[in-house]
Parts: sequence; structure tokens; C-alpha cells
Amino acid sequence: MAKVTVDRSSEEQNAIVKAVIAQGVMRLTRLARQITTYRLKAAGDGEHRLLIEHPRPAGWSLATPDPTYVELTADAYRIPATLTGSRQSNVAVTMERQLEETIRLFDLADDRLSVLVATNELEPSVKKALGSSLFVFDELTALLFQLIELGVVHARAPAREASSPSAF
Repeated sequence: MAKVTVDRSSEEQNAIVKAVIAQGVMRLTRLARQITTYRLKAAGDGEHRLLIEHPRPAGWSLATPDPTYVELTADAYRIPATLTGSRQSNVAVTMERQLEETIRLFDLADDRLSVLVATNELEPSVKKALGSSLFVFDELTALLFQLIELGVVHARAPAREASSPSAF
């Protein structure tokens, strides 16, 4: 077999792909992606077949290439690649895992939800929905403070802070 040169680069991406708000709690689903690109080049002519052994970390799943064409070992994926002549070939391997995060909206600092909506981590559909929710949340918060000022609603500290002299 001819000599094969392998160059590898990696990047990570994180996106919030789902957000659900119910009963004062926001549940975020984040999709973490690790993308490794292998650049392969054979020194000689002809067809060259090889296997790329890519790490198989716990908790991650293989998104690309199609897992049905990949051999599994205890701790690695063996990904087939075919090189033709001395042309460079690229093989992209994408690993994914979902992470869940729960945030009590009333525990958020005033600007954290706004920062979350402004971030590039959000998928466009999630960003639009959260932006609408942020508007409603701001309106409800303003209404609540008006009702407190009028004495219609009485503010009380959460149970865990009941001993502190805080009003809200």
C-alpha cells in the first residue's frame, strides 16, 4: 500500500434546539456537536482503501457518516474511506449528544433571558418563540409589580429565603 497522509481538524458547535416554558420553568435542550474532518491523500496512483479509527466517547452518538456503514469496536468507530489516485479526499465525522437544562424563570437575573434570546446558540424557530415568551414575561412582571404597588397582591420571599428581611 502507498503512503497515506492524514490531516485532522476539529470544531465544536452548540445549539439550543428546543425550549419549553411551563409553570414558571424553562426547559432547554442543547445539541452539542463535535465535527472532525479528516483530510486524506495517498502518495501513489490507484485505488486505496483504508479504515479511519475514530474515538467513540460515552454519551455521544454518530450522526455522520451513516452508522450502518461503520464498524464498531469497544471504544472506536472504524470508518471506511476510499482514495483514488493522489487526489485529496475529505471525511467528516460528526458526533452529537443532547443536554437538558432546567431554569426557574423567577430565579433568572433580569437580563439573562434577554441574553439567551440574543445568543447565536438558538435555532431560529426557538429564538422566535422565546422572544415572544420574553415579551409576555416582561408584561406579566410589570403587571405583577403594579398589583404589588396597589396592594392587591402581597409579595413574599420564597420559602428558602423566608428568614431574610427581603421583600421579594
